[in-house]
Amino acid sequence: MDILTSLASNPLPTSIAVVIAIAALLGYYFFVIPMMDEHKILKEKAAQLEDTIERMRGGSDTKFQTELVSIEAALNALRVILSDGALDRTQKFKQLEAFVASVGTYQDSDRHLSSSLQQQIDEISRSLQEIIVVTQSTAAGSRVREESVDRLFTEVNRNMQHINEKQSQILGALLGMGRIQDRNRGI
Repeated sequence: MDILTSLASNPLPTSIAVVIAIAALLGYYFFVIPMMDEHKILKEKAAQLEDTIERMRGGSDTKFQTELVSIEAALNALRVILSDGALDRTQKFKQLEAFVASVGTYQDSDRHLSSSLQQQIDEISRSLQEIIVVTQSTAAGSRVREESVDRLFTEVNRNMQHINEKQSQILGALLGMGRIQDRNRGI
């Protein structure tokens, strides 16, 4: 109630300027500040997704490395089999067929691994694109709101200056009228 009485006791333009300033502050509080929190949350999600991508890359590299080591071991075993002269040829060919079959399974598993890895990379890139779009729209909305609040503050500032000029003019007129009345009393 004290606020209303103090607003009513001030000149009308000053009261209007105070009400506009309060409305501008409330608009900033209810529209701009909540968007700042959403912007922080989106930044954290983007950082988490980047960490997930790095972890996935590291895991697939180790799987690929272990498969390469097992292929190398199989090649060494093939060299030993072919260099061993004690075994007959049919047994060597059976072992060679087993080696080729194992290499085929390695290629199939490698192909499956690369296709699943490609699917994961595509999914992550789609998620990143969605995050980028949401971040850009949020940033654009924040900029628009900030610009509207800045325009509102500029308008309030201009109104306050205009009000101050009018008050100065009115005060000057009242002082001039008071002096004229004093002169008239003196005559």
